[in-house]
Amino acid sequence: MKKSANGHGRISEAAEAMGVAPSALRFWESEGLINFERNGENNYREPSAQNLLQLFDIVLYRSLDLPIAQIKSCFGADRKKLQEIFERNGDAVAEKIAALTKTGRRIEERKAALLKTFEAEARGFDVVTILHPLFRPYDYANKQDVALVMEDCTASGIVISRDMKSSRFVTFAGDVEAAGRIKCVRGLLRVETETQAPVNAAEFHRFAKNLGESGGEIFGRYLITAAENGVRTDFYEAYLKTED
Repeated sequence: MKKSANGHGRISEAAEAMGVAPSALRFWESEGLINFERNGENNYREPSAQNLLQLFDIVLYRSLDLPIAQIKSCFGADRKKLQEIFERNGDAVAEKIAALTKTGRRIEERKAALLKTFEAEARGFDVVTILHPLFRPYDYANKQDVALVMEDCTASGIVISRDMKSSRFVTFAGDVEAAGRIKCVRGLLRVETETQAPVNAAEFHRFAKNLGESGGEIFGRYLITAAENGVRTDFYEAYLKTED
């Protein structure tokens, strides 16, 4: 920070050092939070070392979203009162960090689910052998089911009947072996969000038929919902159990 003849710095440089706009410093002065010393020759504000210490506290308090009136009370607080303020706001910040961390994790999960749709689309249909996952009908009145899906939306899924005329929502209980290993046609299932009509379920059966096999129900694990060709669509990582 450049110094004037009396050893003080300029307000614009103080603002830059604090990561705030010079107008914020002027506003805080107008609100009585701080009183900058002035250059006797040109009346420019020239923050002193003590001003910088005050600004450090003001920036901290403002980052906690404390209103101006409360910041003023902080400046008049004794050490015990300051300890209470810091502990209370420290707990609030810790809660925000936890919430943001959770949000960040969910964003990464959504990105991973989205990536799976692109990978499945590029791969097309193929035949795989998997452990038969355990799932049950989704119960909207069951708090455990609701909590499970709200924590991880990919725990929800869909089962489409063999004739493709009906479907039901299910909840996956995890990748638990329920009926041994099964041979399946794997692919990306599209379902219209509003009508819940399967868009490409017939393609699963057609692929199995071309292999000389028939298929039963299609079950899929939810990945993501997005517009496709102007229609809001649910995407599932889906499997059609084949029967030789």
